[in-house]
Amino acid sequence: MNNLVMQVLVDLVVALVLSGTGYIRHRWRGFWSRQNPQIRPWILAGMFIVWFGTNVWASAAAWPQPLIAFAVTSLPMIGVVGGELWRYWRVGIRGADIRVGHGLNYRRALDLCTNQLDFLGTGGAKLTAEHTAFEAALQRCHRSGRPVRFLLLDPVRGASQLADAAKRAGKDRETYAQRLRGSLRVIADLKQQRALNIEVRLYPHLVEYRLMFINDSLCLASYNVYGEGDGSQLPQLLLVKSAGRRDVESFYYPMKAYFERLWEGSKAWDFQSGL
Repeated sequence: MNNLVMQVLVDLVVALVLSGTGYIRHRWRGFWSRQNPQIRPWILAGMFIVWFGTNVWASAAAWPQPLIAFAVTSLPMIGVVGGELWRYWRVGIRGADIRVGHGLNYRRALDLCTNQLDFLGTGGAKLTAEHTAFEAALQRCHRSGRPVRFLLLDPVRGASQLADAAKRAGKDRETYAQRLRGSLRVIADLKQQRALNIEVRLYPHLVEYRLMFINDSLCLASYNVYGEGDGSQLPQLLLVKSAGRRDVESFYYPMKAYFERLWEGSKAWDFQSGL
């Protein structure tokens, strides 16, 4: 078979495979974005090996011209794209979701929890709503001997702010406060009935960030826009802790430091008051 024809056929096959992968990703609403961000570099490496290997195989039959042309046109692109990705990965930014609900959402985040969970949010209602996955995640963390920590808004001191946010969203003024108390009741029941190792502290005013720390290595960071939706429509950063380097070299570090500082300055909850 003519070498040029072989090259074209191989490129068509590779294009069809990549197009099919893209269709599947779209069909299943973001297969890529739902994966554990810590394994994303390995997925990309596998795709690169397949792409590079098939092109080398097709070019080798007519050495050296096709292989040289392939290297000249492809390696600069690999260098630029790989270099840009490395800049983000080097500082702990492993990815981003355009919308939390279509990416590494609350249910999938809970499924990743195996030994540690810290959470900063308004009330945690979207976590507790996934009741089966929520309890299972807490059970796994309990077996590790580490407390699960929730840093939530004080339903008493933050009542007026919640009422204002509900009003801006066109909802009954008690809507958000009821959701907060409902999630606190779920947490209290699991603490008391399952004897799970849970700690809750309450901060007095609305905060900008929603943070979820998983297995002491992954942080899901998004922000709050009170009075607009439930937050699942907002973007989310996927941050990983530095491995083999100083913690301060990753954006995971300031998020964790922010959580710890707010934790230290907040009031411990007795699992009864404010319900």
